[in-house]
Amino acid sequence: MIDERIEEPNVQVLTEDPFVAAEAGDFHLVAPTAAGTELPAPYDADLEQNPRGADGVWDRGAHEYASE
Repeated sequence: MIDERIEEPNVQVLTEDPFVAAEAGDFHLVAPTAAGTELPAPYDADLEQNPRGADGVWDRGAHEYASE
């Protein structure tokens, strides 16, 4: 269970489901997340090869948030 007592420098406590349709297996983000840690290649692209951080924020998770 995620809670505010986690002592970890990159903790993010969510109040709602961040995914488009997790129950259907769609883990694209519905909104940007708090910035994650920037990583070098080959980890600087998401599963669909979208560049991470193009909007100035390295979103957490398998998919970089895309507003379109």
